[in-house]
Amino acid sequence: MKEYDNIKEFNLPPRDILNAYKRVTNMIIEKLENYEITKIDTDNHDKMVETISNVAYISSNGDSEVTKLISDMYDELGFPLITVKKAPDGITKSTITKGYHFDMIIRDALYVNNEDRVAKYKNCDVLLFDHVIGMECYENILKPLAKVF
Repeated sequence: MKEYDNIKEFNLPPRDILNAYKRVTNMIIEKLENYEITKIDTDNHDKMVETISNVAYISSNGDSEVTKLISDMYDELGFPLITVKKAPDGITKSTITKGYHFDMIIRDALYVNNEDRVAKYKNCDVLLFDHVIGMECYENILKPLAKVF
């Protein structure tokens, strides 16, 4: 394919290149639409885990360690929601979160309560807002709630 590395060798106007690209894209879409789509049998646990394993293998670019982690989680937990993230330390591991998890960081040092500079609480009540809490909100909602609890 070295002879095609430089597109300028074709001496084609940009419009023709774009039209050729669209034609090729449409041809690929037509081919894909002709493939048979089979429904995955979700009642057959072993078949579902095998299917998930195949999808995980392809999605992880053939990484057998990641494939095994995902397959094992599906096998053990029965089709959970799995989120995959790149670990900052480069170590592949799995973590199971029971309940809800919010990707949110409380940056105020007021909430830090241990030497690791992390806020860890047990049996606490959490009130979430999707906006900045102003003085009016504090006076009318939060202050009266604090008196109740």
